[in-house]
Amino acid sequence: MDKTQYLAQLGQLLKSLPPDEIKDALDYYDGYISDSGNEADTIAKLGAPREVAAQILVNYVTLQNNAEVPRGKGTGAKVIWATLMVLASSVALPLAVAAVLLIISLFVVILCIGISGVAAIFAGVVGFMTVPFVMFEHFGYTMYSAGMGFTGVGFGLILIEATRVLWRSGAGGLLKIMSGISGKVGKK
Repeated sequence: MDKTQYLAQLGQLLKSLPPDEIKDALDYYDGYISDSGNEADTIAKLGAPREVAAQILVNYVTLQNNAEVPRGKGTGAKVIWATLMVLASSVALPLAVAAVLLIISLFVVILCIGISGVAAIFAGVVGFMTVPFVMFEHFGYTMYSAGMGFTGVGFGLILIEATRVLWRSGAGGLLKIMSGISGKVGKK
């Protein structure tokens, strides 16, 4: 990256500052890079424009908080938010994607539990259906088939009830969280 590209990116990242502050910062870094003799080496030592912009924004907020100069309404808050957005953007998006994927996977797991319940009931019914065919030939197998049929149906009913409870609490809890978040955002 050459000096012109570096300064252009830095200017874009500092657009929340007043124009005279942006000009001062760009003039300073333009002179600093030009006076160094080796532009590429100096740019590498400075670091990414995002890091330099974050430091400039932090310094600006610190100077503004220490100065007794009256400011426009909300200027300090805007700079703080801009700084936080620059610094947190590389972390916030992946965390949001991970949270959405985690919620989707929880609902898929709940759905799979319900499908397992239906399959267990089906297996239990099939176990019952074998009883008349072996009832008079093998008493042990008859009892085994009947027992497995009862077990399959009972286990399936438990899984379906668990799915119903998990779905209701999971979806209801998610809706409460979302309405709480949207309520807080809407009030601001």
